[in-house]
Formats: sequence, C-alpha cells, structure tokens
Amino acid sequence: MGWKCAPQVMGLVRGEPKQGQKHRANIRKIAMEAGYERASKSDTLDKSRSKQNQYDGYSSGAEFAAVMEQEASKYRVKVNGKTKDKKPVVREKGLPHNAVIGWAVIYNPPAEVCATWTNDDYQKFYADCRECMAKIEPRLFRSENIRMSAEHFDEGIPPDENSGVIDRHLHDLGVSKDADGRYCGNLIDAKLLIKINERFPALMRECGWDMDDLDRTDFERAKTDKEYASERNAKRRQSGLSVNKHLGNKAREMAEDAAELVEQAEALKAQMEAAAAARQQQLDLTAQQQETTRKEQEALTQQQEDTQKKLDGRDKGQRRLLKFIYNLYQNLSGERAAFRTYSEGVEMFKAAMDSFVERTTTEARTKAQEEAAAAFQKKEDALEAQKLVLDELEQLRDKLQSSTDTDASRKRFMEAHKFRDGRTLEDAYQSSIRQKQEHDTAFMNRASELKNEYDRLHQGVEQQEKQ
Repeated sequence: MGWKCAPQVMGLVRGEPKQGQKHRANIRKIAMEAGYERASKSDTLDKSRSKQNQYDGYSSGAEFAAVMEQEASKYRVKVNGKTKDKKPVVREKGLPHNAVIGWAVIYNPPAEVCATWTNDDYQKFYADCRECMAKIEPRLFRSENIRMSAEHFDEGIPPDENSGVIDRHLHDLGVSKDADGRYCGNLIDAKLLIKINERFPALMRECGWDMDDLDRTDFERAKTDKEYASERNAKRRQSGLSVNKHLGNKAREMAEDAAELVEQAEALKAQMEAAAAARQQQLDLTAQQQETTRKEQEALTQQQEDTQKKLDGRDKGQRRLLKFIYNLYQNLSGERAAFRTYSEGVEMFKAAMDSFVERTTTEARTKAQEEAAAAFQKKEDALEAQKLVLDELEQLRDKLQSSTDTDASRKRFMEAHKFRDGRTLEDAYQSSIRQKQEHDTAFMNRASELKNEYDRLHQGVEQQEKQ
C-alpha cells in the first residue's frame, strides 16, 4: 500500500487578494512565513529548532517580497491601440495591482512515511517533485523561476526523543513568468490544480516513489449528481481547513483513540489483576493447607517416636530407679534390703528417710547442748581464776596503804634525801604509789566488768536449763 502527497500551490499577489479570487495569497505574508522571520501561526511551530532551517536564494521573506513587488511594478508590456482619431499607436501597459506575480509550493511528505529517510532521501524527493511539477506546467514551475527555497525543521510533529527524527518539508517560491518573460500567473486556477492532482502521483511513481493517486472531483458528474456534489463540497471544505484546525482534528481523533486504548488497557489490567489475585489467593490457601498437613504429620511422627521411646525405656528406667533407691536406703539405714516392686522400694525408702532425719536431728541437738555447756564451763573457770587474782590484789593494796600511813621514820628519812633535780625520795615514792593506785583502780574496774559479764552468762545458763 502506497501513500499520498499533494503539492500545495498558491498564487501570490501584492496586498490582500480581492474577494472572489481563489487560490491567491498575500506575497509578503507567505514569504515571511517561509523565511527566517517565521511569521507563522501554526500550533506546531517550535522556534527553538528554527536555527536548523536551510534557505536557498533569499533567507528573508520580506526581502524576497520587496524584490518581487518592485519587479512587478517596473514591468511594462507594449500593446497596440488607436488614438481618438482612429490612428494606430503602440502603448506600454503595467500589471494590474491584483495580478499574480509569483507562486508558492509546499512539498510535505507524510511523517510516518519519511521517519526512516536519510538526508539524501529528502533531497531526492524534493528534486523529483520539482521535476514533475516542471513537466506538468513548465511555464510556471521550471527551475529558473524558483527565486527562494526554505526547508523547515521547526514545524510539524515534534522529534522523536529516542530516534531524533525531525519532521521536514520544503517551501519553493518563484516568479510567475513564462519563457518570454511575460507574467502568466493567471494559469494558477482550479484547472491547474486538477491537472496537478491527476499527473503528479503518476510522474512520482515513474521516479520510483510508491505514491497512490490523489482523490479528485468529477466535475461533470457533479453537474448532474447533487448528492455527489454535496459530498465533494463537504470534503473540499474539510481539506481546506487551516493547518491548525487540521492538526486539532487529528489531535482530537488521536486523543479519542488513545482514550479508548487506555480504557481497554485499564479493563485488561483490572482483569489480569483480579485473575492474579484469585490465583494468588488459591496458591496461599493451598500453601496453608500443605503447611497444616506437614505440621500435623510432624506432630504425629513425634508423638509416635515419644511413645516408642517411653515403651523402650520404661523397664530400663524402672531398673535404674530401683537401684538408686536401694543404694539410698543402704546409705541411710546401713542395712541391706531386698524389695520386689517399685512401690515397695519407695515405701522402704520413705521409712529410712524419716528415721535418718529423726536420728540426725537428735544427734545435732545433743552435740549443740554439749558444746554450749563446755563453753559455759570454760568461761566460768576463767572468771573464777580472775576472782582469785582480784582478792589477792585487794589484800596487797590494804597492806601498802597501812605501810604508807604508819611508817613515819621511813618518811622522815626519805624527805631528808634529795635527787639532783631537787625532788626528795619521798616525792618519788609517793609518785610511784599514785601510779600503782591508778593501775590498781583500772584493774579493779576491769575486774568489776568481768564479774558483771560472769553474772550475766550465769543467768543465761540458768534460763536455758529451766527451758
């Protein structure tokens, strides 16, 4: 299946075309839209890419338009006429202001077709288009009439971020003069456009392009078939939409298709998620059942193993226990005994244990009492010895006191003799007596304390004996 591409042809006039003039446009507006001024109202214009545009001839649309208008203003053609008195005369005549002084053609291949084209492919396509147009109407579109070319990279479908492919198209602007230099812009009419639509695809196929025939209106049929005429008029109005409106319609159609695809995708996603959830739920349930079965089997196996272990070790355990009880009984009672059953051995062990506890308690109590009595007797003997020593000291103190008071001759003798430091012997003797008394007083105080301790201990022993 091929593709379609129709050259967009427009006649260029000075100023705005008059009402009723078809296929005409203001030369300045068209030229400045093609030139570097990019005076375009297209919604797809991206001026950040305008630096990639390429120009041949004129790059400024305004300059091209000014030159074309000036050339048309200077144009004169000689015509034969007559004077008022009917004499022949030759006059010069200029172009009418609304005359077609130039033309513009746009070659815009479909973006989906040229997505894989190289720069050489584009250049061959443009050259073949120009050659075919020159064959269709050489008086207008021959190569020497082309005054300005502009290849745009800044308009149309945005570049693919992954591949970097940019939508490209070509503007050719030329003068509408035939080979004799006469203006022939009036050739641009509906008949020429029909001729282009008929011949252009066939000529391009001869150049190797897989291009389909363009849709054309059968004007003879339209004269008699009103329904057909109405359909063709509607289609012609549709094809005559501005680029922005056409892109808007395409965008709406694509948005509707995308919305439908999104809705279908969402529905499919919901179905897949529901199926996945159900499948996961079934898998979880199966896994849970398998885990429960596994745990039950493990518990049953463990129970069987425990039962078997109990059965295998019951007799052995009883034998070990009976031997242990026998050894304990022999150690506790000191007797050898024999018992036939486990219960009999337990009873004998309990009896031996009670006897051992009672015997051990009595022996411990008796030993404690004996040790307490021995300790008390030891303290009592020590106190008695200390009492004897105190009695002897008391007698000695009395003797010394009597000797001090009655021995007058000793006193006089000792007072008469002195030491080198001036002290008498009596002074030294009395000092020693005082020291002895102080010592004896301290000793007596300690003896009194010991006696009180003895009395307290004696009372404690008497109370224990009463209890």
